[in-house]
Amino acid sequence: MLTGTFGRVPISAHHSVVGSLVAVALITKGPSAVHWELVKEILFSWVGNPLLGMATSFAIFVLIDKAILRRDEPASAFERAKWLLYLCSFQACLPFVLTKSPQIHVGGGTAVIVSVFLGLLHAAFSRHLLLWLHAAKARYSSLAALTEDQEDELDSEGAEGKLTPRGRDEKLREVEQHFGPLLILSALSVAFVHGAQDVSNAAGPLMQIAAQYMPQQGASGTATGAQLPWPLLLGVGAFVVGDLTLGSKVIVTVGSKITDMTPSRAFAAQMGTVVALTSATLLALPVSTSECIVGSVIGVGLAKKVCGYEDAGLNLRVLRKIWAAWLLTIPYAGTIAALFFYFVQLLCRLSA
Repeated sequence: MLTGTFGRVPISAHHSVVGSLVAVALITKGPSAVHWELVKEILFSWVGNPLLGMATSFAIFVLIDKAILRRDEPASAFERAKWLLYLCSFQACLPFVLTKSPQIHVGGGTAVIVSVFLGLLHAAFSRHLLLWLHAAKARYSSLAALTEDQEDELDSEGAEGKLTPRGRDEKLREVEQHFGPLLILSALSVAFVHGAQDVSNAAGPLMQIAAQYMPQQGASGTATGAQLPWPLLLGVGAFVVGDLTLGSKVIVTVGSKITDMTPSRAFAAQMGTVVALTSATLLALPVSTSECIVGSVIGVGLAKKVCGYEDAGLNLRVLRKIWAAWLLTIPYAGTIAALFFYFVQLLCRLSA
């Protein structure tokens, strides 16, 4: 993983962990120790879920383009469509959280009602969210950077959201600002499902090993997160530290080098990623967040081409580099894991 990060390539933690586990199992107990059927399912998910993210983000951006961006008054069109956009943002992830979390675990109907209520509530206060976002993040993010004149105009327009006539480019730049709160909501959803996938993926082997030395085990001999929370806490801490210290290296590649992004495009890509990751998590399949989000970004790039944007297109040089890294990650991680295993085994023999 560090090799890919320093190379600014979004490689898969799942590829690394699965490749390492398979390699260690092969050199210790042979092929019979590997659950090959499960490995096949994981391999299928590594292909299917990025394609699902690609198709979802493609469809979402085409709909946004036709329903909002292509309109004569895109800001007014956004005001009409925002209710559906906010509802979809909450429905994509929140019902899954409320129904599947052992700490919450509410019924499916209640989860949907809560998600609808929160979506409508955020849509109703979207203008206030936009102004708050401008005040809080103007120095750090261009996604919600309104000028003072634009902010004054928003205040003076009132609840109807009518915008004065402007040039086409000005109108598009302005409506893109309205996607700022939606982009944050979708990014939080991706981060949540990312944690459900990648943190659990990293903590899983540690939890199973720790379960062998702890009395609190389930009937099957495996530990649950409620019984052994400390591996998950370690994983969460390392996850946050890694994002804060080295995450920017990959952020640049995904955010700008594959295809040009705007808030509306990034929102479509994030929603495609949420759908792909949530689907895999519901099926208890470990998939790659990197693969899903790259697939979703590709979907947006293809949608731009279909919609006729001048900046449409994909950076195939960067994509070839990413795809090559994905293919090499499994044997590379397996080789490193095998070498570490033999090294630790040698140390144990020397100290015996």
